[in-house]
Amino acid sequence: MNPDPRTIADALRRWFAADARDLPWRCAPAGSRPLYPVLLSEFMLQQTQVARVLIAYPRFLARFPTLADLARAGDDEVLAAWTGLGYYRRARLLHACARALVERHDGTLPPDPAAVRALPGVGAYTAGALLSLCHDLPVPAIDTNVRRVLSRLHAAASMSTTQAEHAARTLHADAPPDTPRAGSGLLNEALIELGALICTPRSPACERCCLRASCRACAAGDPTAFGRPAPSRPRTTMHCATVVIRSRRGVLIEPRPRQGLWAGLWQAPTLEDRGRPITTHRLRSALPVQSLHPVDAFEFQTTHRTLRFRVYEASPRPHARLAVAPRRWASRRELERLPISSPQRRILLGLSSP
Repeated sequence: MNPDPRTIADALRRWFAADARDLPWRCAPAGSRPLYPVLLSEFMLQQTQVARVLIAYPRFLARFPTLADLARAGDDEVLAAWTGLGYYRRARLLHACARALVERHDGTLPPDPAAVRALPGVGAYTAGALLSLCHDLPVPAIDTNVRRVLSRLHAAASMSTTQAEHAARTLHADAPPDTPRAGSGLLNEALIELGALICTPRSPACERCCLRASCRACAAGDPTAFGRPAPSRPRTTMHCATVVIRSRRGVLIEPRPRQGLWAGLWQAPTLEDRGRPITTHRLRSALPVQSLHPVDAFEFQTTHRTLRFRVYEASPRPHARLAVAPRRWASRRELERLPISSPQRRILLGLSSP
């Protein structure tokens, strides 16, 4: 027997009203929320823990208080304000989305799902979150948390996006339309919150779950057997050799490629190799430098990579032209304003002179 949609929806609304976290972007009832807080928080929360977003969110809002302010900003300004959140492609997509909303829709969210899906960086989940939280439209927002909750409710080992959307729509169909507090926005947010706080991947708190009486996985006695995440990709190792070169004009920097890890961010000249450490001979062949001195070595973890940095200080060869575009010199004050990855910030600001 399948769980009763109305019973589940009612239990979720009551639980969320009593136990939801007080988060700064929840500045109005779900279903009638202003666009900008929802848009900003949804982009920030992709693949990033809430604790980190709680630090970055007010800082970003202070720099760009409105959607129009963000749309007018320069690319480097936005990337610099995103520092510490990682996955910098999200910052570029958020920026493009803000511009599209201002240019196409006068800074408002259209109630048309197709128009929302046409915005840069907006997929099915983000569209569902925006449309339900801002307009209370009955559009599912299926993220990893929601998929896990729904899989366990129905005792499914896993669910495809289509299956999860169908299961969510049965809940939305029973959401009374009379008030935003009891509608689809709150239902989406409650499902996400339940998956984040209670119905967790490895240690679900079934004894505290508002859906325990309806959950087929709980009745089966082993909730963790259902809604299992896909196997994670094996972590790869990348060797990085970075050279810090100073002059009276500052430190030599270059932009990273426009695609891939930390795309477009600034760094000290760096060579990378997935297979083996980079020798000083390779560095001297690639850069017109001499007198390489090792000054630091550390590891940095991303979601799928271990990056092993070796950092050198060097002096240029006589008459060498180093600041050839796109490389340039940057003062410490400039470095503090430029978009730079966390490991390069350690290198450039930790080793550069005041």
